Amino acid sequence: MNSHPANPTLCFDHVVVAVGCLDKSVERFISSGFHVELGGVNGPTENALVIFEDGSYIELIALRSRFFQRLIRASGSIGLLDLFWKFKPTLKLRFIMWFAGKGGLIDWCLRSSDLGNTNDYLGQGGIEVSEVGEFARTRPDGEVAEWLLASPLQRQHPFLIQDLSSRSVRVPLANSTAHRNGVVGIGAIIVNGNRYLNSRTEAGYFFAKGNTMAGRHNTITLELSGIAEGAELPSDLGINIGPFDSSSQKSVS
Repeated sequence: MNSHPANPTLCFDHVVVAVGCLDKSVERFISSGFHVELGGVNGPTENALVIFEDGSYIELIALRSRFFQRLIRASGSIGLLDLFWKFKPTLKLRFIMWFAGKGGLIDWCLRSSDLGNTNDYLGQGGIEVSEVGEFARTRPDGEVAEWLLASPLQRQHPFLIQDLSSRSVRVPLANSTAHRNGVVGIGAIIVNGNRYLNSRTEAGYFFAKGNTMAGRHNTITLELSGIAEGAELPSDLGINIGPFDSSSQKSVS
């Protein structure tokens, strides 16, 4: 008889901010006191990273092709992508849907040291997970980061990552984590009213039952740690100055 896999340990890895123009978004974050590290090219996308001392980061990601931007937005506006997801949810479709709306803070990711074990744990708990996909990104210096991804078939849950190359290749911490605005990390993420602490690591904590989507898309905001007094952030992207007022939020225990 197969035993239920142990509750795996997961680490908060990053949040995803979908943008229309990467260069302009990088300029906005720099003007708000963040250091931004150019990430490089991953197939049809390019990204930049806002990396924090605690190892978490904000990923700014954009499509390289204006034609694909318009095509995906048009497909999203008429509900075609939602229809595809209803009948055949896939890992890549989840990522395509990042660019179907107005952009902004759109998704979040947890890191696993063993995706197979994590997926088994979630599956036996009633959470279906996509096939595992292998991805790579070429950095501006030519070095290649490689990793595995998987996605629960319910989009309110975070997607999952496991590094194949050293994480320092994908997320270069050296000389990248000092920010003029004083931010040192992501204290918590609030998804559809559920507040998840970055300090927690149990898979069961992040995949608690009852977490539902708010309409067609998740509603996500961040609580940043160590923000300098008087710092101004891009508020339209759902980034809040901590400590976050959780009086109207449902905590996840």
